[in-house]
Amino acid sequence: MIIRKELWFGFTLMAVIIMAALYMLVSVPKIESGHVGLLMLSLVVVAIMLGVALGFSIHLINTAAV
Repeated sequence: MIIRKELWFGFTLMAVIIMAALYMLVSVPKIESGHVGLLMLSLVVVAIMLGVALGFSIHLINTAAV
């Protein structure tokens, strides 16, 4: 299975952001519900941002090839 460059970029960026968020979450002395809520919010925002960028990139690549 061959994965395109755009997907490698998206997956790598998500992995870096998740690792950074988990590191910040673990470094707190006491994890409260606010910490978990902000972590979930940040991951949803990043997923939406990556999805929109990849969607437009794939759309432009497909329309340019036609």
